[in-house]
This record gives sequence, structure tokens and C-alpha cells, in this order.
Amino acid sequence: MTQRVAKLLSVPLEYPYHGRNNFYVRKCYDKYYQIVEKALMKTDKRCVTVTGTSGIGKSVFYAYFCERFRQAHPDVCVIATAYRTERNCGLAVYNGTDEPIHMSSFFFFDEMLRKALDDAKSAKKQTIFLCDGVPDTLYCGKSVVFTSPDEKWLRHADKYHCTYHMPLWTLDELQEAARELGLPLTNEDMEIRFEIFGGEARHCLFPEKRADFLVSMFEQKIDRIWNPDKRRRLLCDNDPDHRLVHIEANHYGHYQSSKLASPFEVRKLAERMLLLSNSSREAMQLFFSAAGLSTACFEYIAQVDAREAFQLDKLVAVACWNRQRLEKTRNDDVTTITSQLKEIRT
Repeated sequence: MTQRVAKLLSVPLEYPYHGRNNFYVRKCYDKYYQIVEKALMKTDKRCVTVTGTSGIGKSVFYAYFCERFRQAHPDVCVIATAYRTERNCGLAVYNGTDEPIHMSSFFFFDEMLRKALDDAKSAKKQTIFLCDGVPDTLYCGKSVVFTSPDEKWLRHADKYHCTYHMPLWTLDELQEAARELGLPLTNEDMEIRFEIFGGEARHCLFPEKRADFLVSMFEQKIDRIWNPDKRRRLLCDNDPDHRLVHIEANHYGHYQSSKLASPFEVRKLAERMLLLSNSSREAMQLFFSAAGLSTACFEYIAQVDAREAFQLDKLVAVACWNRQRLEKTRNDDVTTITSQLKEIRT
């Protein structure tokens, strides 16, 4: 039976991991491990990039990959590094299956890196770099970069033709992960979170974060979309805290499409757009289309407009029926009165 929970290896991370010491092993990890390992060991690719929506656990996969790869290739020198805004913030050197020989934070990074490279060269070992976050440079040897979408880096990575996108979490995955990790979250709790945040594990799997606070934060982000200066950053550019747009990958791990994060976001955006004038609404629709985003919110608006039109048609029909009925009643009354007057006269 496949192990679903594993202990997190002590590796340098771009951001601290708040999931205690264990993590849920997604079923897709094995497939992506094999894809990246093959690119490293059986092709001439110098750099492999693993990316995807923020908050789906690319740093956790980096730790998983590091542990599995060094166990499978004890004759390779593995240098695990972490970068934040292209500045190094950690380094660990693994030779074989033992604990890291060198491990440091920001301090002495360059000195320890040079020593590790010299040692590997002296021992005639192949060197593989694993980078959590975008590195400031690519060193000699092959590299794997695990990062959230970064426009500058992805343009650079295009020349290597070896970029893979990890998939969003499914509701079933999130529910199973909560059970396996012993989190105080029921299936119903997860359904609510999934409705709000979509397939983003960062928020869905952390029970200490109050859902009402997260919803409020989400709504504030949606409010910022109406500011033209912030709209592109929130929806298109790399924003380490943005969760309004999710990336979908196909079966082969390649980019497929971008979409709004969740049904909750679609409704909130649509509700705001319904308050806009027709010209402003059309301008927003053009922006969303140009950004390659899902038009789900406009479909929602169309449904609302259709319902309102249907309701209006019903009201008009009822009003016409009532008017016809009143006219008929009035005509009947006039006829009755006329008949009565004739009888009186006769």
C-alpha cells in the first residue's frame, strides 16, 4: 500500500513550512518525480522548472524529490538551496544517503557552496542543484527550480523547453489529506473551504486559520481588482500572495489554462460587475479575455440577466393579464349597468 504521509526532510525552504513535521504524499508526486528524474538523468536538459499555482505545495514536493532522489542516486552530489526574491536563504549538501555534510542559512552561503563544488569535482561526482524559489544564477551542473509562476524566470526557462506545471488539488485529495494528517476538519468543512479557495492546499488544510478571516481577506483582494493599477498584478503578474487566479495543467504536466480560483470568487466578481455600467462591464470582460482567464463570471452574469429578464417578462405578462382582466371587468360592468338602465326605462 502506498504511503500517504511522510516526514518532511530537513531542507532549506523559501518559506517556513507550517504543516508540523509531516506532509501528505499526493498521488501525482510519483509521476512528477519520474518526469523530472528522467529529464535530469537521461537527457541533456540543463534546467528543469516545476511550477504551478501558489499554495499547492511545490516546496513540499521539492523536499520529497530531494529525499527520494538522493536515496536513488547515492553517487550524485545533491545541493539543495532556497531563494527568496532571488537572494539565497539556505543551503544543504548531500553526498549519498547520509545527513547533509554542510548546512547553512544566508551566512557563509558562497563559501560553503564553493567548498561543496570543489569536493564534488575532486571526487568526480555529478552535481545536481535543487532550488526552492528562483535562483540568482544557475551554477555548473544541472538544476531543478521549484517555484510559483514568475514571469521573469519563466521567460528565462523557456529556452530550456523543460517546464512542468503541478496540478491543483481535488476535493477528494484535500479530504483524504485532512484525515491522514489527523486535522480537525470534517468532509463538510473541506467542502466549504474548497468552494471558497478552490484547489489550493495552503488555506484549505490549515484549521487554525479562521474561515471567516480568510473569506474577508479574499473579498478585500477582489475589491482591489477595480483599481486598474493593481488589477494586472493580482490577475496576471507574479504576486506571492495572490490566489485569485489558478493554473490548470494537462495530463502531461504542461500548462493548459488559467481560471478564476473558485465558485465563490466567480460569484463575488459577478456580483460586483452587476453593479457596473454596461461600458465598464464590457471593459472588464475585454481585460479578462485578454488575460486568458475563464469567462465563468460573465456566464454567471448572463444567467442573472436572463433570470431578471425572465422575471421581467413574467411581470409584464401578469400586468398585461391584469389589465385585460380589469378592462374585461369594466366592460362587463358597463354592459350590466346599461342593461339595468334599459330595464328601468321600460
